[in-house]
Amino acid sequence: MTSVVLCSNKLRLMPDELSDAHRKLGAAVEKAYGRKFADDAEHVAFFFV
Repeated sequence: MTSVVLCSNKLRLMPDELSDAHRKLGAAVEKAYGRKFADDAEHVAFFFV
């Protein structure tokens, strides 16, 4: 199954392997920082804004 993601206001397809890696990395970051991010935008804002 291929995931559909929103990137820069455009829908893009993400292969399963990449989608799984993205999800696992996000979970590892949340665990390391001891907080749960609502979405990717909040995650990016926390580190780069």
